[in-house]
Amino acid sequence: MKKTVMATMVIVLAFGMVSASFAQAAGPRSGQQQGQGQRGQGQAGGQRMQMNPEMQKKIKAAHDKVIKELKLNANQTKAVGAAVTKRDAATKKMRDQIEKDRKAGKQIDRTKMQESSKKIRDTYNTEMKKAMGDENYKKYETRMQEEMKKIFEAARKNGQAGGGKSGGKSGG
Repeated sequence: MKKTVMATMVIVLAFGMVSASFAQAAGPRSGQQQGQGQRGQGQAGGQRMQMNPEMQKKIKAAHDKVIKELKLNANQTKAVGAAVTKRDAATKKMRDQIEKDRKAGKQIDRTKMQESSKKIRDTYNTEMKKAMGDENYKKYETRMQEEMKKIFEAARKNGQAGGGKSGGKSGG
């Protein structure tokens, strides 16, 4: 069950990861060299995926593909679309606030940002489950996990993992 919930969270995070790039301070942090930032922290092996626009498009395409496979009725499809729109709006609002704070020179409260991201994910997951029903939601989670695995494996093969072959240096 944890894996299926994680798969759904990865989807939400994929759209929200862009906000993390806005949260990085301009200078080095606590002994890190300039350019290292948070690269290399996060996922297994000390690497995290870089969420570029191409990756976001692939994730959205995978989501659309899985939703189509579920053959939801019109009301379910509309409710799923509303959940996605609400999630995207909340993520954009959070990202815009982070950017505003960054431009004002304020220190980013990472704990607050993580809590906000979790609230967005939890709300999204609840609304998706309500929109499509328990059985379809389980299918959705399983299929999205499979699709995300394919996307991330392809990205790793192409050297798009954070830190990747360049050992966490800027630009890798």
